[in-house]
Amino acid sequence: MLPRLQAFGPIDAALLPINGRDGARYRRQCIGNMTFQEAADLAGELRLRAVIPGHWDMFADNPGDPDAFADYLDAKYTGLVRCLRPRLLEPVVLSAPAPETAERNGSHVPANI
Repeated sequence: MLPRLQAFGPIDAALLPINGRDGARYRRQCIGNMTFQEAADLAGELRLRAVIPGHWDMFADNPGDPDAFADYLDAKYTGLVRCLRPRLLEPVVLSAPAPETAERNGSHVPANI
């Protein structure tokens, strides 16, 4: 998945599922999604400006842990990717690139979101 996404060029933000998959879900015919670690690693490897964990409270029998996601992201990619956790129906606005930029992955991206 990473090479396909990188082919688009720099990606500013993503909403990534973190509720995972495991044997219990599979037995219930629930295919599942990325684990919180896989989602955090994808966000870090893409050098996103921001990531929003998703699908963690969507279904009672298929939860995820946004705190574990944010903790892992911070531990492994400290200061690189901002984790946003908006409240239900709270708008998320990403600002236009600022005049001052930080160089990442050979391209210029805004220093703050």
